[in-house]
Amino acid sequence: MIDTNTKELFKSLCLNIESLENQLNNTWNLKEKEQIKKQIDFIYLKIDNILDEFNKKEIEMM
Repeated sequence: MIDTNTKELFKSLCLNIESLENQLNNTWNLKEKEQIKKQIDFIYLKIDNILDEFNKKEIEMM
């Protein structure tokens, strides 16, 4: 089971992604677009790492 802090972290990360995607859609500057894409990729990587840790803990508990 995912704890409350982790749920809140996921919510926050999702809101950050949503905000960055809006910025991405509203800019024409290619350098800025590239930076925003890197930030989005970084957040997805963080989410993936958190899920990996959660899965490891779940397996250990079995």
